[in-house]
Amino acid sequence: MRNVALAVLAYLALWSSLAAADTEWKSLKVGGAIKDDHMLTKPRLAIILMTKNDMQMLPHWLAYHGHTFGFKNLFIVDGSTNCQSSYLRNAANAYHFHVHTTRANLTHLEALLGRMIEEKIKPRFDWVIKMDTDEFLEALTLNFSLPRHGAYNNCYGVRIDSALLPDVVADDASPLSATTAGTMPSGYMESYKFIWFTQSFKAALFNLGGHVAAQAACGVSEGSTIFHYHLRSHAGRKNAALQACIGYGYVDTEDSEEGMVQKLRALEDKYCSCRKPYTVPCTIGSCHKVWELLDYLTTKTATTALFSPKPTANVSIAAFHDPLHAISSQYPSLHNSACWRSIMKLV
Repeated sequence: MRNVALAVLAYLALWSSLAAADTEWKSLKVGGAIKDDHMLTKPRLAIILMTKNDMQMLPHWLAYHGHTFGFKNLFIVDGSTNCQSSYLRNAANAYHFHVHTTRANLTHLEALLGRMIEEKIKPRFDWVIKMDTDEFLEALTLNFSLPRHGAYNNCYGVRIDSALLPDVVADDASPLSATTAGTMPSGYMESYKFIWFTQSFKAALFNLGGHVAAQAACGVSEGSTIFHYHLRSHAGRKNAALQACIGYGYVDTEDSEEGMVQKLRALEDKYCSCRKPYTVPCTIGSCHKVWELLDYLTTKTATTALFSPKPTANVSIAAFHDPLHAISSQYPSLHNSACWRSIMKLV
């Protein structure tokens, strides 16, 4: 567990050296044997964000990652059906990040992202990571050298710490302000995410979640963490599960709740048992979202239990929280939009 005070001091030092629109990663000093002892002192990191109808977190995500890693290094893949799409286009015009709008089914999106990395990112960047709107990459120090072992050579796994957000903040103007530190059950492909060395990237090994199954599969990126605001609110979690199930075509927006339950139970019977999330292998994408949505629509007992207080506090979440807000506050225009205000119920 990192010392909170040292982490905060490190972030204060980090802020002073960041350039909001820089195209390189100046603040992070990296030196590792990449190939033939070539030293990569300024790694070019591309960050892919996959997002859909998630304005609660999006302004914070854009401000933090744009400020820390450079807006021009952000590639946003947006599948929104609400005003978020126009919000992103306007923000991209102002801050010069990349936006790709798609209505592709999630089953096909995996191949699309793989091609994006191969065609657009590989020629220009050294490393790439795929993230979601509720994931924030902290990188105080990174020492990258290509691992020589594992099924997925030339990648790193970044640890994920999960934050718990109480249900009361669902409609809060600052949805991250009431963060409660805690732990989240971790299982298959949930504890680490890929950072790929682009020159050896293989689209066939890419998965939509960007997860790596175990520490042994990649080297572990020391000095970096992904903070996952995993449990935001009951409404937020239900919406995330619903969007995923719609994206895969498991349910339709026109379905009644009874119709959704019928379809989800049919999926369980045919493909897997989704009633034990994070532990039971499944042959369909985002099996845990099927389980969550089905529980929300029926008993609500299992999903409610996820919000119970956890016995172990993760103090690194607290160390990250204040710097996140300090950075986000420097970009008020990202929050001052009709779309964000309407979704956060401020108008």
